[in-house]
Amino acid sequence: MAFSSEQEQIAKFWQDEVAQHYFEVLRTLISKKSIFAQQIGLQDVAGYLGEIFANVGAEVTIDETYTAPFVIAKFKSSKPQAKTIIFYNHYDTVPADNDQIWTDNPFKLTLRKGYMYGRGVDDDKGHITARLTAVRKYIREVGDLPVNVTFIMEGAEESASTDLDKYLKKYADSLLPADVLIWEQGVKNSQGQLEITGGNKGIITFNLAVSSAEVDIHSKYGAVVESATWYLLNAISSMRADDGQILIDGIYDQVLEPNERELDLVERYALENSEGLRKVYGLKLPTLKKERRDFLKTYFLNPPCP
Repeated sequence: MAFSSEQEQIAKFWQDEVAQHYFEVLRTLISKKSIFAQQIGLQDVAGYLGEIFANVGAEVTIDETYTAPFVIAKFKSSKPQAKTIIFYNHYDTVPADNDQIWTDNPFKLTLRKGYMYGRGVDDDKGHITARLTAVRKYIREVGDLPVNVTFIMEGAEESASTDLDKYLKKYADSLLPADVLIWEQGVKNSQGQLEITGGNKGIITFNLAVSSAEVDIHSKYGAVVESATWYLLNAISSMRADDGQILIDGIYDQVLEPNERELDLVERYALENSEGLRKVYGLKLPTLKKERRDFLKTYFLNPPCP
């Protein structure tokens, strides 16, 4: 069986001793629980990361004044006018409470049919080690880095990055000279092609509660007493139309209309599509948009109300 060029590159990559070394680093990271919501292992993993980066020449600072320590690691180029890239990553994960849905121990790195499994492999410990592997290989094979590379690693991303804003203000002077920031991970679309994402959508969360009586009421009164459940359902359904349009007053007031260049970029380079999503996720309901231009514009440029 002949390998595709991508398969050959992957096979060659795994034969490299640097990649093999950081695969073992990833194995250790996966085995170390670091869950902010449960206050487990944060200091341990932050310290381990600091050690791993320091061992390959990075200038490392660990700020332990926060509940989850921040780890910053800098690789400096000798070029006086070198630009600076910042990698943002996080070392915390969500819990693995539903162990029964895991085929293997979620805190043990497992290889199966060419894929890695383990809590944090994709989000986000695997990306820390992948990026460090790339930097280390470049330094080893080429020499001096052409750019400065800074890693910022936090431990509370899965809990809304509780202290990230404070941290960034505290270290703004040392971080501001950066020329580009690359977010936590890279992805392939439903066509199996690598994508570079040029922005992010924010998140708004809130709690809704309805109380319609001071004590529990038997269901036999449901024909004459208004139900808090139905009030809540009606409130939720009033937020969105059947086509996905958000009906909350003012929600679109600060959403900028895309210019022609942005629309052109989306239409020319975005390869996601309705059928691809259906296959990847096994969708049982039709997507809200089917026509390509409408689908892409809505998916990439409009706020969702999931």
